[in-house]
Amino acid sequence: MTVVFDPAVPVYRLDVTLKSAPWAASPTFGMAFEGGRAITIGTDRHSVEGQTLSVSDRGFGNVLDGLEFNTRATAFTGSQGVAVSLDGAAAPVRAFRACARQLPALS
Repeated sequence: MTVVFDPAVPVYRLDVTLKSAPWAASPTFGMAFEGGRAITIGTDRHSVEGQTLSVSDRGFGNVLDGLEFNTRATAFTGSQGVAVSLDGAAAPVRAFRACARQLPALS
């Protein structure tokens, strides 16, 4: 699982890459976060390219909160899912937020 921020647009992108199989096409994608601030979020604005599922948006507050304040995330479509431990994720997410806030949009 990778989160990137492109200040030129500005847009956040989440990539979830499976190790063993490609993602199957699905009309929806969701993430369920478990732990301190459990939340389930979903979208139909995602794309699949082989083993990587990507979703982009201008706002990623719920994703970043989920990664920072929980202990486990499950990324899922209608037929597939992958669980990820979030142990040790809080500090890097805080650093990511601080960096993204300091980057000006490029023009």
